[in-house]
Amino acid sequence: MSMNEEENVNNGMQSDADERPAKQAKKIRGRRAYLEDIHRTADGRFIYTGPCFAYDEEVNTRGSVLLRLWLLLLPAVAACVASGCFTTPFMRDTWYTIGPFGLEFVFVGMIAWAVCRITGNGSVLREYVRRQTFGSLPLRCWIAVGTAGIGIIGSVVFMLVHGTGVTLESGETVDQTFRCVAYLCLKAVVIVCCVFTARYAPEVAWKETAEKV
Repeated sequence: MSMNEEENVNNGMQSDADERPAKQAKKIRGRRAYLEDIHRTADGRFIYTGPCFAYDEEVNTRGSVLLRLWLLLLPAVAACVASGCFTTPFMRDTWYTIGPFGLEFVFVGMIAWAVCRITGNGSVLREYVRRQTFGSLPLRCWIAVGTAGIGIIGSVVFMLVHGTGVTLESGETVDQTFRCVAYLCLKAVVIVCCVFTARYAPEVAWKETAEKV
């Protein structure tokens, strides 16, 4: 390699090294860009000067939005928790059903947190709050749908291969077909509720308002 080629390589490596921190800083600023809209006043208070949005009352009132979200959330949470409490053959030590259930539980909890945060805010939301709640619901819901679906597939595969019976320490085999079917029904409830939530969240109508919160 000639001296010129070696110098070009070194310059290229140095350029990449210089760009890396800049890209990382830009990424961090992108995630926290809303902080630039929060300012401290002379008396020590913090005020938000960024855009705010209110529910479009002509299309959907805040009350109707909250009612629909909670009517979809509560069955999903109840079904997810109940399915984890069931004693079924495939939820004892089967990784391909327990693993998806763990992820499903986490994302259903994240959906619940977003809905609680929406409820805790008033009729006017800051732009970043709207993005972090309504904007995050579709992805969280679809992941919950996917993990619940994987759980159904895994449990069906287990039942086809091993059956629905559980052998006790005494050697007696107890049939748990009813619990297995109930488990599948609960997963279906989670899927249906999350699908409707994922589709509904982006459809909520908003209008920008001069009111600040």
